[in-house]
Amino acid sequence: MSVAALHIRDYPSGRYAWYVLVVFFIAAILSYTDRLVLNLLVDPIRRDIHISDTQVSLLQGAAFAVVYSIISLPLGRFADTHNRRNVLIAGVLIWSVATALCGFAGSFGEMFVARIGVGVGEACLAPAIMSMIPDYFPENRRGTAYGVFLTGMAMGGGAAIMIGGTLFDGFESGRLGGLPGVGHMVPWRAVLVALSVPGFLMAGLMMTVREPVRQGKLSANAGAPSSFAETMGYFRKNSRTFGYLFAAFALENLPAFGIPAWIPSIFTRQFGMTLQAVGTVLGTVSLIGSGIGSILGGVVSDWLVPKGGTDVGLRLVVWLSIATVPLLVFPILPDTRWILGVYLVYLILNSMAATAGVTAMQNAVPSDMRGLSVAMQAFLYMIVGLGLGPTSMALVTDYVFHDSKAVGMAIFVVATPVTVATIVLIWLSLGHYRRTRAAMDL
Repeated sequence: MSVAALHIRDYPSGRYAWYVLVVFFIAAILSYTDRLVLNLLVDPIRRDIHISDTQVSLLQGAAFAVVYSIISLPLGRFADTHNRRNVLIAGVLIWSVATALCGFAGSFGEMFVARIGVGVGEACLAPAIMSMIPDYFPENRRGTAYGVFLTGMAMGGGAAIMIGGTLFDGFESGRLGGLPGVGHMVPWRAVLVALSVPGFLMAGLMMTVREPVRQGKLSANAGAPSSFAETMGYFRKNSRTFGYLFAAFALENLPAFGIPAWIPSIFTRQFGMTLQAVGTVLGTVSLIGSGIGSILGGVVSDWLVPKGGTDVGLRLVVWLSIATVPLLVFPILPDTRWILGVYLVYLILNSMAATAGVTAMQNAVPSDMRGLSVAMQAFLYMIVGLGLGPTSMALVTDYVFHDSKAVGMAIFVVATPVTVATIVLIWLSLGHYRRTRAAMDL
């Protein structure tokens, strides 16, 4: 079979494709809610199991990130060669059980192991879904589709704060004391167990998704998926393109994970706000900013595709990232209204850049290499972003400023130079990226 014959144009119907995208969107919300709700529960967890900010940051970051990063590589390869829908179902079930186990943890060690379980389950999500989206949507609609999925991820962070805060208040006040199985638990434990339940329903909903035919240009001539050696050969051949971009987006994820991990503590420690109040206001801002930004980034990317050349998505990332640099003063502003207002604008621009970047990366990879491509990105993003983001800010708070109320300054000190470095790396990648895309079109 010729390579040309592998350019399959019969995408699934638009209605069904959007139904599947909605399922993926819901799965992303649940995934990030279970992953990030710990950020809201920092202080009660610290008090109950007697741990430091640095230990909390390890639960937020390293416990999840290390295993997520390592296991995502074989899972990404598996997604390129096997049924991706079944991978998703298994992942949802694993992370839901592990989230519940976090609620029963009695020590730092037990919580650490449970968070590893969450990482194992959630490592299934991105490689499978981001490999499947191009098989449901052609390139001129792909940015919007990625934007919807990434909006679910972004909204999961806001939902974690908002829903977590509401549940915490309900359990603490006794209003939810009658719920079977969790009503008698310490509030933060009850929140974690309660949030695990929707995942089991999600696994059932995922069974309505069909494994799609792989669309677009494959790397192999006979229609079979590329071998691991061929896949790695492609990345070595384009090492400058992917080297710059992997490094850039790994750095971009350091503040992307570090800021949400510690921004609730700014409001509780510096301004004395309750967890319910923080959950309401910060959750609303996160939902609005990340949701608008992720969708808008996809729509703008799709609009620019026929107008600006093959590297237009990456150039969009550069200019959006430049615009976020002066906004990084938000953690050190003296008033909660100013913090929330500037943070909202930051989230919109940063989420737009994230969607445009993901779309650009996937458009530079053959269809039977996308799962491993996402997994390789996840490996770096998690190690650098989630593994180092929360912990780097906690270390600056604990050992540079020696003041738990200086968390806002720690965010600013870490995030600003990292964002500048990200911009430089993406700019350096542009010429190499154009050559990679040109070779794909031959």
